[in-house]
Amino acid sequence: MPTESVRLCDVKPNPFRDLSRNPLDPRKIETLQESIRSTGWWGNILARRNRAGEVEAAYGHNRLEALRNELDPDTKIEVNMRKLSDSEMLQIMARENMEDWSPSLAMEIETVRAAVIAFAEGKVKLPTVAKDVTSAHKRYAPSFILGDRSGPHPVEDEVGKVYTANTLGIFLGWTRKLGKEVGANAAVQRALGALELEEQKIIEKNELSALTPDQATATVEWTKKTAKENGKSMAQAVANGLISQFTGKDTDGKPKLLVRDAAEYVANLIGRERKRQKPKDIRTVARELMEKFQERFTDSDASFARLEKILEFADELSVPFRHEFAKTLESLSQRILKTAEDMRGTSVMAKRLLSMQKG
Repeated sequence: MPTESVRLCDVKPNPFRDLSRNPLDPRKIETLQESIRSTGWWGNILARRNRAGEVEAAYGHNRLEALRNELDPDTKIEVNMRKLSDSEMLQIMARENMEDWSPSLAMEIETVRAAVIAFAEGKVKLPTVAKDVTSAHKRYAPSFILGDRSGPHPVEDEVGKVYTANTLGIFLGWTRKLGKEVGANAAVQRALGALELEEQKIIEKNELSALTPDQATATVEWTKKTAKENGKSMAQAVANGLISQFTGKDTDGKPKLLVRDAAEYVANLIGRERKRQKPKDIRTVARELMEKFQERFTDSDASFARLEKILEFADELSVPFRHEFAKTLESLSQRILKTAEDMRGTSVMAKRLLSMQKG
């Protein structure tokens, strides 16, 4: 492979690497600097010249930063120079990052994002989506929302824009075996889910970056499920809660929440949030409920007729069963009376008067 001697300051990053979303890793840079000081610079930077003649690194951004911290900007270094297309630049970056000794969630998300944007702009080509793939599995670049063509990025023409997690995974080389087929691996699915939630403004950019892959997967899956079943605001509450619990530590330094307990946590959180949420039009909802009660609890209601018929032959029921039935009715009536008092304000007023008397 031909090499070229270029000034360190002239080497630009891969055009598909967004350092604001996928920043350099200080820990890796420090380790690389120690290696450079100990054994010198071994090279191994792959680059190309773009149409403007500028040198762009395909990978090795942390290495280049370590060099910049150790050497003068005008120092010349040897780089492996090749004619690389945009597709190759993106694919090399993706494969090198996935083979890295500590791939990050930010790297996964930014690589997937860069590929979809490049596909939308016609810079790269993804495998064609099979004709038998349903719309529920399709996405339309530059959007990340599954099965949605309306979104904030309306698509005029499906040709050249439609993709799936599998076609994206095959392009990036991030795949796994699905029986006899090859499909996208967990990193692609996780990143697409995170970007979908970000586009829907349910989570913020880089909000999942502090999570482990398993924690991020659980957060994405439960947040998407909640959004579908309970709406955006509830999904935001679930995402915020999971992130807080996964990143929080107990007194032993362990995460407050384990991934295996996420389902129970989400169910409890949704239950609490539902109790706290006020209906949008409280008067309309209250009136509708009152009318339903009026319709339900009348002499013409079939339930009362059946209950009266049972009472005619109550002596044929066992005493324990009759007592259990009576307790059920008493419990129901007490709850209704308590709710009626609360609605009228009597119980609230009584509590206030009792509190004043005690004071």
